[in-house]
Amino acid sequence: MVETITQESIYEPVADDLQLVIAKIATIADKTRENALEQVESLDTQLGHVLATPGTRVRPALTLLASKLWGQ
Repeated sequence: MVETITQESIYEPVADDLQLVIAKIATIADKTRENALEQVESLDTQLGHVLATPGTRVRPALTLLASKLWGQ
């Protein structure tokens, strides 16, 4: 029998930590917008992409999963 692996099942072990990372990125994005919107349009665009695209969460999820292997 073939087991289907979903994106949610991959993220499940680190879901709480990943949400903290996403919240921190969102906070940085908000502060960046407030402080210097004209100078950081590129950064704002990039952070928006990270927050809007679920696939960009793969690397942070893998990092968090790997850290759990060593009890970090």
